[in-house]
Amino acid sequence: MTKKVVLADRQFLMRTGVKSIVHELNGFEIVHEALDERDLFSYLDNYPFDIVIIDYHQGDDFSLRTLQRIKREHPSKSILVVSNDKNRYRILGTIEQGVNNFVTKNCGEDEIRDAIIATGKQEKFFCGTVLDYIVQRDEGEVSDCSPAVLSERELEIVELVAQGMISKQIASKLHLSPHTVNTHRKNILKKLELNSSSELILYAFENGIIESPNNN
Repeated sequence: MTKKVVLADRQFLMRTGVKSIVHELNGFEIVHEALDERDLFSYLDNYPFDIVIIDYHQGDDFSLRTLQRIKREHPSKSILVVSNDKNRYRILGTIEQGVNNFVTKNCGEDEIRDAIIATGKQEKFFCGTVLDYIVQRDEGEVSDCSPAVLSERELEIVELVAQGMISKQIASKLHLSPHTVNTHRKNILKKLELNSSSELILYAFENGIIESPNNN
């Protein structure tokens, strides 16, 4: 049975390269190319697909939140990340969210081909660069200054705090109680070993948890 592949990447050359590799594989077919998140979910929510190949590190077009939404709304589907993101926090964050296939754009054709095939079989595949991060985490070798991995809800709250919202506003937006939001905020500060919201915002910008306004 042919695996239907959705390609989510705003870079024309990258899409062309991946399409060329997929075209040479038996049992795989590119059924859609999405240039931003809105286009992506317009397709995913209305048409059949098996695999999403995505670069989640593309500003407002695709992000970690995009991966989280795919996993939440289409949990039975497979995701292959092809990205040159070098931020350990975000890379480990994708794995914590259940993404089991990750290669970089520096990988050769053979490695990307193997990753696509493994994804189609619902097998795990990580290139050497990503494996280094995983091994460091498992062996406890990640330095103490490396960011802790936050849950999806915690990421949402960090983003809203960075926008200047107070707990009551965050609670209203996320349909939570103010007490629950305050509990999340305390847990986030404890997990990251911080003492205040201002420290949290600075930490989030410095470690790529949220994008700096200067990068927009």
